[in-house]
Parts: sequence; structure tokens; C-alpha cells
Amino acid sequence: MVDGSISLWDANQLINNPSPDSVIGCLNIKNIHENKPVSSLEFNPFKTNLLASGGAEVFIHNIEKNVKNPDVFRPGIPNHHKESPISCVSWNKKIMHILASASENGVTVVWDLKSNKPIFDFKDFSNDSQYFGESSFEETKKVKIAWHPENATQLIVVCDLDSFPFVNIWDLRSASAPISSLSGIKSGLTDISWSLIDPSMLITSGNDHQINLWNVKIGEPVCSFSTREKMRSLNWSPVLPSVFTATDHHGKTSIYSYQDIQSKEIVSTVPKNKTHNLPPRWLFRRAGCCFGFGGKLVSFSLGKKNKIDLVQVPLDPDVGKEAKTFDTKLENESSSMEPLCESMAHKYSQNIVDKMEWEFLKGLASEKNANVLKSLGFDTKRIVQDTEKITGVKIGKKIEEPDMSAPDFGEAMNEESAEQFFTDLGKGKKEKESESRKQSNMSEMGGNQGYIEKISRNTNWNEGVEGIIKQNLLIGNLEGAVEGCIKCGRTAEALLISLSGGKDLFESTKSRFFDKNPDPFVQNTMRYIIDNKIQDMMSDNRQSLIDWRETLAYCITYSQDNGKAQANSLGNLMAEKRKDIDSAIICYLIAHNFDKTMELWYFRMKHFLTRHLGRNLSMLLQQFFEKILVFKTIIKNYDPNELMDKIFADYGLLLASNGLGEVAL
Repeated sequence: MVDGSISLWDANQLINNPSPDSVIGCLNIKNIHENKPVSSLEFNPFKTNLLASGGAEVFIHNIEKNVKNPDVFRPGIPNHHKESPISCVSWNKKIMHILASASENGVTVVWDLKSNKPIFDFKDFSNDSQYFGESSFEETKKVKIAWHPENATQLIVVCDLDSFPFVNIWDLRSASAPISSLSGIKSGLTDISWSLIDPSMLITSGNDHQINLWNVKIGEPVCSFSTREKMRSLNWSPVLPSVFTATDHHGKTSIYSYQDIQSKEIVSTVPKNKTHNLPPRWLFRRAGCCFGFGGKLVSFSLGKKNKIDLVQVPLDPDVGKEAKTFDTKLENESSSMEPLCESMAHKYSQNIVDKMEWEFLKGLASEKNANVLKSLGFDTKRIVQDTEKITGVKIGKKIEEPDMSAPDFGEAMNEESAEQFFTDLGKGKKEKESESRKQSNMSEMGGNQGYIEKISRNTNWNEGVEGIIKQNLLIGNLEGAVEGCIKCGRTAEALLISLSGGKDLFESTKSRFFDKNPDPFVQNTMRYIIDNKIQDMMSDNRQSLIDWRETLAYCITYSQDNGKAQANSLGNLMAEKRKDIDSAIICYLIAHNFDKTMELWYFRMKHFLTRHLGRNLSMLLQQFFEKILVFKTIIKNYDPNELMDKIFADYGLLLASNGLGEVAL
């Protein structure tokens, strides 16, 4: 107050008890400054129980123990203000025990409450006594100060002298002169306030009723506007960064917003060509991040000045690990894909389909039909062992790939081997069947095509049918001998005799043998094998679909191209007729049909994703790529494929997003 008194009020009581009684809410009134006006009050921002006041001199009020009768003490001795009235006090915004005060004689003193003494003082215009204390002018000499919100050694000093207005920024580390001054001041300044959120923003009020918003970095005002009254107090909001208040000499407080001024709701007097597009700090993005190519994450924050962080963030660490492992295996097994396929089959042993496909890829990589047949469930070694166990004959000759060249009826097969071959064929027939069924079958076949089920046991070749056979052999009538052998059930002898009678007789006898044989396996499967007509086996679609593995095995074993054409046809049947995608893929693998295989793999991958079957897209893509690359390498397919290019591109992006750019390349 003007009489030197300081009063403390309870804001809650004032708000909750709106009464004309001015005494309600007042906690204490005490005259401290010897009837001299109190010009400045400020609470310590760190210890809010400490209040600094400036009037006759500087006093500190401690309301911690007794708010109605606080302890009052001086910040230290000696008093460098030399009994000049105090015009402003300001607590340091970084060090809680540092206080600055300014007096009308232009002296600024820095106090250390911890040591209870002044530690520094300086004076603006120390050589110009006309401005302080001895002026012939009748104007006031109010000096205002404010500490820098972030730099503990800097403070700003202003004066209300119209004859020589100034805004000086001082640094106590080099206090011989101000380190900076703001230009363009036209009248004395009544108050100043530094933004606590953005120290580059400063507001001043002057005797000319102008409020200026300054950017300290450029030393110029960013906007300026006029008020009806001269303002005596300015304060930035500690919570709302763009809001500040201005209080005039009548005690009326107005609230302003920096955004309102910028949006023309308050007319600025700063010319457009002199405004600067420097946004205040509170409009800056306090933090931000952005993903870049290759799984790179760039981030920044206001706490790290002029620094950005660049980190690798794998989008799918599991896929990245799998890709590295597969790439390493691929490099180690570059000469042969067989060990790689074996390890992959073991890896996916819990998934029946994946394991089966990798086993087939392993068989293809070995370039041995026996390994492919083993993947189909026909183990060559086991079959040979079972044969030896049943027959009691040691099969010492190594099982080789069959020779599918055209038969030579003169030299390719001698009688002894031919007899053994057809004897083995006849072992599958039932030797003991009822006599009634035999007679029925014979009557159905007709007289000329009589089919004798029972093999004749007559060993006297001079009588009966055997005698007829012998006589035909004596005259060279091989055709008659064959007919006699067929009549008495001597099928093996008939085939052996026809073998010497030329191709036509042999083919006719063989055809009659298969036509009259009641065993469906002999009539269908065995006939196709001996006639080398594996492709005809595929004409029986129903049988092929039921026993597709056996059909595929026959094609691989007895076809000249290892059954590729037949396997491709069977794959079409499985995909179109049976809708069995997994089995069709196996057929296309054996057929070396890269396009169809990849198409079905891709279809199956999309099926897993659309049906939400618990499959991860990244992991599915990884597994898809592994199979494509290995299959492509095994069959040496280098033809362009649009779908393959798309998969490779997607996989490359997946690797890059996990920080595996080199592997992706």
C-alpha cells in the first residue's frame, strides 16, 4: 500500500464469502516500510512461505510459522540502495536463495539469503546523474527487473524515463555492460514480464499506453497494440502459455492472448513487412517421431536440443530372426539344397503339410526317384527287406531305375528270364477256387475263348492237350501251340512260346492274358506298366483320385521323364475335381510346374489370412519365400513371373522394415 503497509489475504474466504465487508479474508495488515509506498511484492517460487517486498527497503516475510504475525527480516547488510526507495524485487527462477532488487537511483542489487548479504550490484547510467537522483525533470524513475526463466545469471532491466527509455539484458558473469539491448523503445516502460515457458518471448508496457510483445532472439517486437489506460503491471500465465494479464493504475486487470493478437482480434501496430514468422515455443511440437524406410524410427524432443535419435525398430523380430537363419543356411548349403530341405522339414515337423512339402523338395533336390518315392510313402529299402523276408531269397542286385526303352522281342529277354517274370506274375492268382465258379467263368467266355482256370497237371506230353501242344511245336505251328497252352491253363508256357513267334503273336497272347485275367490290379495297373502306357492309367480319373499317391509313384517309376507330364495331369485333377490343394501342390512339385505351385501356395496363404486361422502375415510370407526360392533353385527355373516378382518385392520390404536391408538386396 502507499502507506507502507502489507496485508495478507485468504483467497478461499474471499471467493466463498462474497460480502461487502472488506475485513473478511484479511489475515494480517502490518506497516513495514515506514509509511513509504510498497511498490513490489513477490513470493519465492521454490519456498512459497517466503515473500519479498520492496518499499523503503527490501524485506523478507516468512509466513511459515505464523501467517498472522510473520517473521520479517532484511536479506542482508549493507544496503547498497543507499536509502533510495525500492521499485522492484525479483526471485531467481533457478536458485531459490537468490533475490534481486532495484531502486529509483538505478542500482540493482543481487542478494544471497543463504549468506545473508549482497553479493553483486550494478547501476545503469552510472555516469549520467541527471537520470537518477539529481534530475531536473519532474518525471518518475521506476526501475523494473526480471530474471531470465532458464539462465540463472541473466536478468533484464527497464526504466520508466521517457527522456531515455531502455531495455537492457545483463549477465552477471560479465557485468561491465549489458550483453544485449532492445531497440525501438519510444517511451518509458512501466513494467516487464518474461514468459516462463518461452524465454524468447517478452512483454512490456509503456507510458504511451502501448503493450509490446518482443522476441528477444531477434531484438524486435513481433506485435504491438494500444490500451486505453497506462498499465502498471504485466504477468504471463504460468499455466496457459499464450495468455498474459495487464493491470492499469485503477486496478482493472485485462486478459490477453497471443493468438488473439496474431488473429487480428486485437489490431497490431507492427507493420506487416517487419513481422517475423518465428512461432513461440509453446507452438512447437514438444516431441515427434516418424518411421522411415528400413524400419528406422527418427524421434526428437525439446529436451534434446539440436539432436535427433535414430533407432532401428524391427516390426516383426521373429521374422527378422527367421530370415537371418534362413539366409545363413542358404549360404552354407549353396552347393546342394538337400541338407537345407532336410533341416527345414525337421524345423516344421509339427506341421504335417509343411513337413511333407519340404520332404518332397528334399527328394527333388537329391535327383533320385527313390527319395521322391520315399516321400510318397514307398521306401525302396524297406520293400526290398520285406521281399527278402517273405521269399527267403537274398536280393543282392541293387535296385536301379527301370529302363523304359522300347522292348526288343529278339534280344532284350531270354526264355529263362521271361519264364521267371511270368511265373512271378502268376503268383498273385488264387490257385484254389471252387469248381463251380470255374465252370461258370468258362461258359461265359465261350468255346473258342475258353479260359481254363485250373492249370493242367498232365506230365505226359504224348496225349491230351499237352500232346496237341507238342505236335504243334514239332511242325512249327506256334500259334496252335499257344492256343493249346491257353486251353489247358498253361499261361506262362503260352507267353514263352509266343515270344518266339514274333511281335504280333506275343502282343496277341499278352492281350488275351490281361483281358481274361479276373484280377483288377493285373488287368489295369500291371497291364499299363508292361505295355508302357502309364498315361492311360490317368484316364481312370476315379481310381487316380482315390489312390493318387500310388498313381504318382507309378508315373515316377515307369515314365521316361520321371512322370512330370503325368504328375502335372494328376495335379490338375486334384485341384479341379477333388479341390485338394495340398495334394495338388505335391503333384505340381514333382511335375516341376513352378507357376502352378506358386499360384496354389499364394492361394493357400491368402486363405489362412482371410479365415483368421492364427497365421501371421509376416511369418507366412517368410515361409512362402523360403519354399519359392528353394524350389526355383532346384528346378533351375529362371523364367519371369509377375506373381513371383510381387512376392519378392513384398518380402524385400519386410526384410528392410526389420533392418535387414543387405539380406533384402
